[in-house]
Amino acid sequence: MKVVAAIENRGGVVREKTRNIMAAFHSTQDVDIKCERVLRALICYLGEDEPAFIKDYLISQHEDAERELELCTIAIYTTRSTEGLLEPPHDIGVIIEADGAVHFSSLVLIFSLGL
Repeated sequence: MKVVAAIENRGGVVREKTRNIMAAFHSTQDVDIKCERVLRALICYLGEDEPAFIKDYLISQHEDAERELELCTIAIYTTRSTEGLLEPPHDIGVIIEADGAVHFSSLVLIFSLGL
């Protein structure tokens, strides 16, 4: 993939920010996880703050996540049972102002819908 090559060939801060993301990309055969990793790395590649763009929570942090997400105007979030990058998310959602959460099966689907 040309996008992956471009991300991996970039140096400096982008390389540091994407190192773990791309390591997880190469460590799995799951297409959804690979696509999610490319999207996360692309956010860094474009100079954006990936953790501010996609919020990750553990299932055990459910109450804290709900409180934090209530303060967001717009957010994409995932919940996982562990902090591992190779595990598919338990839940993925989009918060859009006061409409509450809309749940999706993958981050790739969210981006393909243009949300």
